[in-house]
Amino acid sequence: MLTAAYMRIRAYVFMACMTFVGVFALTVLLFAVPLRLVKLQWYRNITTCMLDCVVPGFLLAPTLAGLRINVDAEQWKTQQALRADALVSIIMCNHASRVDWLLALWCGYVQNTVRVSFLTEGPMQFLPIVGWMRKLCEDIFVWRSFKLDKPRIDANIESFKATKTQRALFLAIEGAIVDQGEFDKHYIEECSKFCESLGYEPFEYVLTPRYKGIHSLAQHAGKEVFSVTTAFVRDGDVLNKKLTDPKRVVPDLYTILASPIDVTCHFDHFEIS
Repeated sequence: MLTAAYMRIRAYVFMACMTFVGVFALTVLLFAVPLRLVKLQWYRNITTCMLDCVVPGFLLAPTLAGLRINVDAEQWKTQQALRADALVSIIMCNHASRVDWLLALWCGYVQNTVRVSFLTEGPMQFLPIVGWMRKLCEDIFVWRSFKLDKPRIDANIESFKATKTQRALFLAIEGAIVDQGEFDKHYIEECSKFCESLGYEPFEYVLTPRYKGIHSLAQHAGKEVFSVTTAFVRDGDVLNKKLTDPKRVVPDLYTILASPIDVTCHFDHFEIS
């Protein structure tokens, strides 16, 4: 009981620290908003500088909580070198947790810093503090209607290119997370049927990707497209097991702040024709 209470207190203390950093960042962004009406490039320069300062502080709490990320040195050097001079690079990740965005920030702000933006679900922009902050940072929010989402994706990327603002775009290509409910089981079955309709064996560890959005996004990239596969491990046990495994755990912010956890990231570089 004491152990459980300690883990709960520990997680809430770290969450409070991250919330403080988020409130500070949101405050700075709100003061900078009028500048956007004057000159968009100045606004983006300021928000990029603000993120360079704030994100390391945001990552401090999970680091102190024991989050350890393991990456192959050669894979890391490759993606660092290829994205160094690119206006836009794309990082696609399996949706193994509810904190994939935290790994994206780590990828962008460790070693050679690059602004990280997210392509994420529309409702995320309404989340207090963090969602509002990401909205002001001009992330791309989609609503699963490709006719509406494609122009939004294209306009956002072209706008950043026009102001020559360098950034890495991160997205979890599955677009959804499933637990163990009836709706989740039905969704897994639908994904399996989709695989079979294309001649593939049903996926056991991941859901089928949002391929239309990925295609639209990839058209804006050159050679800087990367796939990241993540595995979460605690006490030697892999948490993101097969989708149908009742022991599978979907890590969230509480999970990684309550006790130490290891994450292994495998990077693949894609050639886009």
